[in-house]
Amino acid sequence: MANEVSEEMRSRGFQICKDFLGGCWNRLEPQEFHIERIKGGMSNMMYMCSIPEHTKTEGEEPRKVLLRIYGQIIQENPETVVTDSVIYSLLAEKGMGPKLHGVFTGGRVEEYLKSHHLSASSLRKCDISLACAKVMAGFHKLRMPLIKQPRWLFDTITRYLDDALNNISFKSDDSEECQKLQKVLSFGLASEFQYLKKLCSKVHSPVVFCHNDLQE
Repeated sequence: MANEVSEEMRSRGFQICKDFLGGCWNRLEPQEFHIERIKGGMSNMMYMCSIPEHTKTEGEEPRKVLLRIYGQIIQENPETVVTDSVIYSLLAEKGMGPKLHGVFTGGRVEEYLKSHHLSASSLRKCDISLACAKVMAGFHKLRMPLIKQPRWLFDTITRYLDDALNNISFKSDDSEECQKLQKVLSFGLASEFQYLKKLCSKVHSPVVFCHNDLQE
């Protein structure tokens, strides 16, 4: 089944929760530990971990947590891992995100909030898109310990263009695929990019803290 968890992941999750949550989690037997995969992550793997109903807590330790294991995209970029952890910690302290219970190499332990991820159709609903806009506006007002130069957009486009224009092969025998490739090249993406940079330089838009990738 899609939500089945391997014994290796179960053992790893059990140890992480014991290490970071303490209290009754330390007294938990492996067979009492519950873990299940949660859908909705794009690159990260997420699990809901919990203790049995009959287990009494000793203090403020949670009964359920979200265990997030970073995906390949984040793990291959050490700078992204550091930035992500700092941002999450600050948002949690400000009450603008789930509480943070622990950070470890390869992931973190978060407050579990019962929810579901949005679909493209739900994002098109006015009340939902308005609610998202209000939350994003709150993020845009924050002062965060990050680089204040607007490099992300242009750096990302440059990287994509380099991959698209410099790593092209015409070895395919499929004439239809070659025609599609020629059509893409005819768009003059490099010149379009230069025009975009020139246009953006005249807008004088403020540089703000932004996710850059709002989607379902």
